[in-house]
This record gives sequence, structure tokens and C-alpha cells, in this order.
Amino acid sequence: KYYLGDFVVYKESAKNRIGRILSIIQKDGYLNINIQRILIFEELPRNLQSNSHKERSIKGEIWMLDRNVDNAIKTIELQIIIKHNYTKILLKKRIPQRNIENLIPPDFKEQLELCYEDLGFNSEYDEVSFSIVHALFRHKKDKHYLTFIIIDWFESTNQTKLGCPLYRLETTNCCQKIFPVSVVKAVNTVHFVHNCKDEECIEGQPNDLYIRNLYFFKAI
Repeated sequence: KYYLGDFVVYKESAKNRIGRILSIIQKDGYLNINIQRILIFEELPRNLQSNSHKERSIKGEIWMLDRNVDNAIKTIELQIIIKHNYTKILLKKRIPQRNIENLIPPDFKEQLELCYEDLGFNSEYDEVSFSIVHALFRHKKDKHYLTFIIIDWFESTNQTKLGCPLYRLETTNCCQKIFPVSVVKAVNTVHFVHNCKDEECIEGQPNDLYIRNLYFFKAI
């Protein structure tokens, strides 16, 4: 299972490298992963190769390349990920384990079985729906690996705001959350904005309404 923010080891030019998962994207009809590159001491710019940094690298310190730097983000295929990086990596702000566990439905095994039974997917899932992808994972069955996603659905409220449709993010476990990646038709082609009200954007507040921004466009 891979989550956004995970550190993984992947192959690059016959070498093992460490990177951090930033996002899941669709490329040429397949799901790929955007990785933020991590540098060891020898790869740092010369002006940063100080004695202090060298001493810290001996103790195992590594550096995350700023996203705004050229080549900081690399798109890779799932197949070249070797493993999770279980080395202790310290971040300024950690994601609480309970937040990660909350992304996994309590009926995980049952939903996974449904996916295997319904890999043909048709009927109700033929219509276009919107969701947030929380995790991507592989599961081995009969010597074959299959890739699945864990999502939260956007449910239409049949209301509008500023001329745009209003959706509710369904975070309960009443809906199926696990699907094979084959149900994904497009990634990052729509834009949702949280429908903020007063202080409801503050962490812990219950507002789950989002506006689908029909006026969002990509500059060329």
C-alpha cells in the first residue's frame, strides 16, 4: 500500500534512490507516481557541501529537494518502486498515524473481495463520478499483482453556488471506497474548492461541502 507522503525506494539508472510520494497521476492510460527527489550529501550543490552538512550526512541525514527546483519532481511507474523506506526519517510536521489509519475502510477485506468479483465494472459506474484518491496499493492474488485505489466520493447536492455545482465529500463508510485503477478515466482534470463558511476551514470543523470550479482553466 502506498500513501501520499510515503518515502519509498525506487530504481533510477541502476541505482536505488529514496523519494517521497507527492501525487498519483495518469500518464498514457496508466497510473504513475510523482516522486519528490531526496539528495545525499554528494549530490548537494557545492555551496551546501559544508563540513557541518558532511558531519550530519555521516549520521544519516538526507535532504529533500525543493519542489520549485528543476528536476525536483520525477514521474515514475509503479513497477520501479522497490519497497517502502523504513529508515527513520524526521519531518518538521508529521502526519498522525490515526489520520492514516482513518483512510482505510474498516471493511477493507470485504471491499477488496468485491473488487476481484467485479473487475468487469459496468452498470452504475459507467457514469462520470468525482472523487479524491487517498491511497494506491498493490495486492497479490494467484501469483499476479493487481493495483487498487482507496477513494472518497464527491456526492452531488443538486445545488449550485456562484453558478457552479455544489458537492458533498462522502467520508463515511456507507459507500464502496476500494476500486481497481481501471475505473479511473482521468486525473486532475477537474478542480474543487472547499466551500468555506466562517471558521469551518479550521481543522476539526465538520464542513464537507465543495464547489466544483467550472471556471478553472490551465494556462498554455
